[in-house]
Amino acid sequence: MRLSIFLNFPFFLAVLGAPDVHATKAPTAKTKNGTYVGLAVPQLSQDIFRGIPFARAPRFELAQSLNSSWSGTHEAVEPGLTCSGYGTNNLLGLEVGEDCLNLNVVRPSGTKSKAKLPVLVWIYGGGFRQGSINDREFNTSYMVETSVQIGKPVIIVSINYRLSAFGFLFSKEVQSQGATNLGIRDQWKALEWINENIGGFGGDPKQVTVWGESAGAFSTGWLTVAYGGRNSNLFQRAIMVSGSSFGIGSGNPVTAQSTYNALTNDTGCNQAIDSLQCLRELPFETLNKTITDLPAGLATFLPTLDGDIIRNSPSFAYAQNPPLIAPVDIITGCNTDEGMSEALGAQTPFNTSAEVENYLTAGLGVDTTVANEILALYPEDGQYPPYSQPMSLDWPALTAALGIQSGTQTRRVYGIINDFAMMAGRRLTAASWTPLTGKKAYSFRWDVDPSRIPLVYTPGLGVGFAEHGAELSFEFRLPYVSGSPYPPIPDVPAMRNVSYAMQAHFVAFAATGDPNAHHVEWIPKWPVYAGNRHIIIVGAGPFISRSLSHYLASQNWRIVLVSRTEQKLQAYAAETAKLYPSAPPVLTRQADASDPSSLLSALDWAASQLDGKVDVLCYNAAVVGATDLMSLTPEVLTSDFKIATVGLLVAGQWFPKHANKDHIPAGEYPLLLVTGGVLDKNPMPSYSSLSAAKSASQNLTDQFSQVLTSGHNILVGQPLVVQPIIPKEGGGWLTKSDPEVIVKEIFQPFLEARETIGVDGEGIKGWIRDRVW
Repeated sequence: MRLSIFLNFPFFLAVLGAPDVHATKAPTAKTKNGTYVGLAVPQLSQDIFRGIPFARAPRFELAQSLNSSWSGTHEAVEPGLTCSGYGTNNLLGLEVGEDCLNLNVVRPSGTKSKAKLPVLVWIYGGGFRQGSINDREFNTSYMVETSVQIGKPVIIVSINYRLSAFGFLFSKEVQSQGATNLGIRDQWKALEWINENIGGFGGDPKQVTVWGESAGAFSTGWLTVAYGGRNSNLFQRAIMVSGSSFGIGSGNPVTAQSTYNALTNDTGCNQAIDSLQCLRELPFETLNKTITDLPAGLATFLPTLDGDIIRNSPSFAYAQNPPLIAPVDIITGCNTDEGMSEALGAQTPFNTSAEVENYLTAGLGVDTTVANEILALYPEDGQYPPYSQPMSLDWPALTAALGIQSGTQTRRVYGIINDFAMMAGRRLTAASWTPLTGKKAYSFRWDVDPSRIPLVYTPGLGVGFAEHGAELSFEFRLPYVSGSPYPPIPDVPAMRNVSYAMQAHFVAFAATGDPNAHHVEWIPKWPVYAGNRHIIIVGAGPFISRSLSHYLASQNWRIVLVSRTEQKLQAYAAETAKLYPSAPPVLTRQADASDPSSLLSALDWAASQLDGKVDVLCYNAAVVGATDLMSLTPEVLTSDFKIATVGLLVAGQWFPKHANKDHIPAGEYPLLLVTGGVLDKNPMPSYSSLSAAKSASQNLTDQFSQVLTSGHNILVGQPLVVQPIIPKEGGGWLTKSDPEVIVKEIFQPFLEARETIGVDGEGIKGWIRDRVW
């Protein structure tokens, strides 16, 4: 039987059966202050400790360490207080109070104090104004269960932190007393307690992963830059789900001061000599009601730059040399349709570009010039969330039935907010991480779409799809939780598998730093992140290059096609854009591969469009056509030879100066990919020119393999296509001859292997240069 461990305690005992619980010896854990007795749950094979205080929380002051100790034992079986906030969290019936800095610990049953298990630290979301470790949605038991099942047992600690004004009040008065960003400081305090005490629970203080969603993810992002990136070795890894240190997770000091002034005016504390001390002395009920009654425009409490724990903006921290970032491995991810939930906060339906522009300038404070640039990048006829639904859908009519105001351009706003609030921060964090820290970064996009037509509105979230918060039940692998605002996992095997895979990736990462170390064969592997990977494809034919572009666009690669036929280039780029509208646009450059100066000019231009960093150079230029040996002319042979071989020579010599080697520390290498075949070993007189040219180019590829790998840390791969290439629309089509299949079978493995070769097996020595199909 499975149930939430965050039920009220009497009901919890009644469901489990009191005799079973007491028949099992209660688990204990020794901390610096004394020994705690927890609760044994044999049905889950777990030990649970609840409501353990990690600090005292005097109002609008820094959290204070617990200095008292005791002999004997203290019980840790009842839930602790939930920190005061406002919003839907108040509907959960949790006991609220100011002395709320407590944590829960879940571990596999029987864990010994010397076990040194990896530790996951959960930081809940809720917009910095609500949330609790006692929310039944955040039941970490199933994650611990998964960890045991995959052979990577972990301990999970869930921490409370102060919310709303109690945790994030900001003003010059607050700053002068050093009481800023108390919620983030509470998290830091909890990490210090964990560092000192988790060993008593069987955890390893040197293997701590901070893990948060939404405001918890933004908190995690702030922790990576806290105190100028000095994490004091309190955590070694971080997981950020729907949030980062960029985006919407930071406050405006001017607005924050206005909020403080309104709060002191409404309470009469503006007349006091020390207005902050006056707020400290108010009855809790009076202060709490005043906070929750603030106008919507002022009721925003967020982490704000204070020159102390949050010393600099993330953009500043990332730009310094050395960067002011904690050197830890990370996972960062977002949901496909995040912007739907964020944008639903705007009450006015959007039907014109002028209304969207006004939202950007008046609502988000964007400069008019920048707003116009944004509108150009997000045109009216673009593809926007929910991405799984066609833009022809009558969105205003569908949402009107739910009482939600939307217009013909509301989905356009979803798309803008999607990137502004979440996606841009995720991409910037992931793309910057390894070059700046030398540590590994992994990134995911949650695209499970439990869409519902007709739509159903979920309070606090939105109308469905892969929106903000949609992954939470999957993240915690929960069955239906009564009273939760989050939709349950649909009870079908595919959805349960997605949930299990998500947990397996997170647990493996916490245990080893590699999300693929779960040893579950059916779960797809995650590559080390390298931003929008960059590739130049020389030779834009209708088969391999075209199919390769389609595949790469589906993976969000930035692609530059180089060929001598402008018409074909434009056609392939347009076709790819139509198939994958959310992918970066395919760039094209006309050049003659047989002319070194023309080819070099095109390669230089392509590199400049890819920020000077090329991950993969694919040379696929060749003239494919029948040429009988006895009628072959020297001119044709020379021309074909130049395209297939001289062009490869030029490209191969050019590549080392432009190859992206920033990710080699994380095991990802640049790759020269050269299309080959078997004509070098089995020449065909009816294709005499191609046979001769390919024989020479493959010999040259062999030489590049020797030189580039050992001398320049560049891998060389040779997909050897031995099948005739026949697209589906061609006569005599076979599955194995389809160019899309060929790309999947022998090109895709090269692209995937190059991203992990430096950390898998024999490393670069184990690289497989030739793959045959």
